[in-house]
Amino acid sequence: MNFRRETLLSLLLLCLAQAVCAGPYKAAADRLAAGLPAASKVAVLPFLYIGEDEKSRGGQVVAERLTTELAGDKKLRVLERALLDKVLGGPRLDAAGLAGEDGARKAGKLLAADFVVIGSLYRGNGGRLEFNARAVETATGKIASAVAGGVTADWLEGLPAFPGGKMPENAVFKLCWAGLRALERSDHAAAAEKFSRALKEDATGACGLYSPGLGWRARGQARLNLGDSAGAMEDFAAGLKAAPGSVELLSARAEAYITLGRTAEAMKDFDAIVKARPRDSEPWLRRGMAQAMFGDKEAAVKDLTRALELGAIEPMAYAVRGAMLMFQGKLAEAGRDLDKAASLDPDLPETYFTRGLLYGRQGRMKEALQAFEIMVELEPWRPQGYFERGTCLAAMHRFDRALADYNKALELNADYAEAYCYRGALLRTRLRNDEALADFDKALALKPGYVRALGARASVYFDLGRNKEAAADLGKIIEQENPPRPERYYDRALAWGRMGKFKQAIEDLDRYIAQVPDNPAAYEARGYSHERLGQSAKAMADLAKIKELVKKKVKPSPAGAGGRQ
Repeated sequence: MNFRRETLLSLLLLCLAQAVCAGPYKAAADRLAAGLPAASKVAVLPFLYIGEDEKSRGGQVVAERLTTELAGDKKLRVLERALLDKVLGGPRLDAAGLAGEDGARKAGKLLAADFVVIGSLYRGNGGRLEFNARAVETATGKIASAVAGGVTADWLEGLPAFPGGKMPENAVFKLCWAGLRALERSDHAAAAEKFSRALKEDATGACGLYSPGLGWRARGQARLNLGDSAGAMEDFAAGLKAAPGSVELLSARAEAYITLGRTAEAMKDFDAIVKARPRDSEPWLRRGMAQAMFGDKEAAVKDLTRALELGAIEPMAYAVRGAMLMFQGKLAEAGRDLDKAASLDPDLPETYFTRGLLYGRQGRMKEALQAFEIMVELEPWRPQGYFERGTCLAAMHRFDRALADYNKALELNADYAEAYCYRGALLRTRLRNDEALADFDKALALKPGYVRALGARASVYFDLGRNKEAAADLGKIIEQENPPRPERYYDRALAWGRMGKFKQAIEDLDRYIAQVPDNPAAYEARGYSHERLGQSAKAMADLAKIKELVKKKVKPSPAGAGGRQ
């Protein structure tokens, strides 16, 4: 097992089309419904949005979308939101107060529901927005079914307060309100149409709320969701003309740039937000999280440190800074940050995820396993916990338990490319090559160009004598790596040699030897290839080099010893 991850937080990948965005909710609803008896009465409560402002609409939006999908299952009776508002106290239900199985039981009794769906929304280790949901039986408080998944933050945040606390009656506001509701139910085309009409009435985009730029931001979000990134950028730019320096618009555009992989432009907007509010911890926190997503470990640590200095009391900030410090090799500092995160929120799974990786780096495998055990206990519906625990168990040579955890991760998420890859590697150690190849194929179908899967599949092909396929996979890796690791050339050279393609073998061995000039096995392979091509002088020169290295007792450098000696 290699505990080193290239980065804890990867780029936030957002889906851009309505059909794609609807997918996670339908899949989650199907999994939840599968564990509930027919004719069950079900209520879905607003989700708790961890780490976000209490005014955020995310938890409510995700719950409503899940409600819509569950209502499509004719075997269930799903309670309308209006009833929840009436019985539980208004349009903004207290998600925190109803959190947990006990809170769900209380709500279920008030609503006369058989099952209550509760959940949480948060930024996961991959930087993407993730949710978990569980259906709790009112009578017993037991979890009947659970599911986890990722979603797109394709709704609108940062809405201004209504003047006087009352909803405005003007026509422009009504158009914007209709657009907002369409956006929240993933009807992005309708949302764009409503906001377009509102913008024709008022080019400032104030939406009848004395909030210039709001309409432009909303239509930009709708266009982004529809895949019209150019149109979205035009709207965000128009909004910034109407409301120069608007933090909400800069934030929306920065998120869009992240979606499009335009890192430098995203960071410019984050920089502008920090400049606008230098004494506010939130901009530093956001930019620090973005730096971590982009893999800029030093900048992330600097920004997160400033956010904490300015008073941010955010366990995730400590957890992420701890991860960045770990990747910088500052293990003691990382450990202190993770301890702080755990003291602020003992139930934050990200803390135990990073602790597991940290302990793994230190060779403290039993403690790493304990950390991943806690992660699984906290979120038994989250596939990553089983994946990480399985990877730890594999490193400890506990084959059966590791395989069971990989199987569980794939049961929870059938599209988990990494789990297929690691399970395939585990199966290969037991010579179950056909099953291993099937797993590598699946991983690559889900994640084309996945280097680890290509390398693992190439190894199986090589073992099975399928040298052409091994060389092809190694070639794909060489095209992707910049620069390619020298052992890629060495391994491909051996595949070429097995196929009798000695010219290609020599070319690859030349590339390898240029970077690793002290490996006798490489000269032996190249000398043999020269000999087969009738190049006796070159073969003798390689033989002389081997004698020289053996005489000096030179050992090949570990980084380039070659994968197939």
